[in-house]
Amino acid sequence: MEREHVGPSHTLIRPATEADARLIAELHVAAWEETYAELQVPQSLLTHYPIAVRTDMWHRILSTPIDEGGQDAVIAEDRHGPIGFAACCVQRSVELSAQGYTGEISRIYVLRAAQGQRAGSILMAESAKRLLACGHNAASLWVLRQNAGAHRFCEKLGGVKVGARSEQRYEVTLHEIAFGWRSLSSLLHAARRPHSS
Repeated sequence: MEREHVGPSHTLIRPATEADARLIAELHVAAWEETYAELQVPQSLLTHYPIAVRTDMWHRILSTPIDEGGQDAVIAEDRHGPIGFAACCVQRSVELSAQGYTGEISRIYVLRAAQGQRAGSILMAESAKRLLACGHNAASLWVLRQNAGAHRFCEKLGGVKVGARSEQRYEVTLHEIAFGWRSLSSLLHAARRPHSS
């Protein structure tokens, strides 16, 4: 399986396959619990997405081609094992697509113990590269409105606020901000800079 060594942190990036559905589900749930609990997202929302549900979801996502509604995912690993993942897809927001953001970085999560080692930037760079290869020149990423750390991360990589939405999930309202990159080439360049986090 293809693996790419990137960065001084010895982070490895590899493409995800259907066989990784359980692994991504575990990373997804762990990252949600670390991040969203700290942001005071109600526990009731977290419990609606156990690993089994996430595994089924990721099986569907990874078994569907990106041009048919699936997502292209990559996994980051260090010497201790998997530390995060990212996924990208065709833009799912009609409003953002109309603005020219035809690609979407749908998810990016890095476990807290591995944060600050550039894994997030490396995952963003890989997502940008994959979207460019699919013919997309611009993309967006949704983050929770109260997640100030994610806002700083996006802004450091050149992202600008291009949208907002409120979504109801299991009786919990989530308020999100969309960050956009008009040039995925610029995002790729920014994410590869040594000082990016």
